Amino acid sequence: MKRLQLATPGEILNEDFLKPYHISAYQLALDTGMSQTRVSAIIKGKRSVTPETAMRLARYFGISIDFWLNIQMHYDLCTVDNTTTKQIGKIRTLKSILGSKKNSSETDTADP
Repeated sequence: MKRLQLATPGEILNEDFLKPYHISAYQLALDTGMSQTRVSAIIKGKRSVTPETAMRLARYFGISIDFWLNIQMHYDLCTVDNTTTKQIGKIRTLKSILGSKKNSSETDTADP
């Protein structure tokens, strides 16, 4: 079964906003005060949408800052590699650590 490729925030910017309104990366850069290099890198998926960029895009397109931050966060979470996921899975929770300490201190104070 073939997996669908996850769209980058830059692809969403390009396909859902720039193309329908016939806005070039250059024009977006001029209108928002961002460098053309930054805009092009975002569109190509080589750069993330930062909070500052999200603020500029939100203002320009008249949508929420959260929209841009959420699509970036969703993309980042979906693209975490398996090695990182496995490493994170090995982290003990604070609850289990505190439970272990509580049980060991109860054992230490128990009458012989």
